[in-house]
Amino acid sequence: MCLGFINENNEWECVDECIELNEDGQYCGETDHFTSFAMLLNTSNDGNSNECGSSNNGVTWITYLSIASVGLALLIILIALLVGEILFRRKLKKKNDELQRVPDKTQQTMQDT
Repeated sequence: MCLGFINENNEWECVDECIELNEDGQYCGETDHFTSFAMLLNTSNDGNSNECGSSNNGVTWITYLSIASVGLALLIILIALLVGEILFRRKLKKKNDELQRVPDKTQQTMQDT
């Protein structure tokens, strides 16, 4: 991005290539004179860096790290759900096995008496 204006030759002239976004959501830049300005997008650089020293590669890494973090969180949730389901089914099976043994014990007791 560039803070620019149309000069006397009717050409765009860039004054500040280090435009920043402030807390109010407004873009701010510096100039040494007063005129009507416009914010120019995609000045003739390769898109990977600008004259302010920052680069777009950081945004790419942040994106990849965010996606990896979300994926890891989803994987942990899935594992927790599977472990919970396995434990629930074991407990249910144990309870069913105990209930099936009760009639056998009752019949055994009745035969003994």
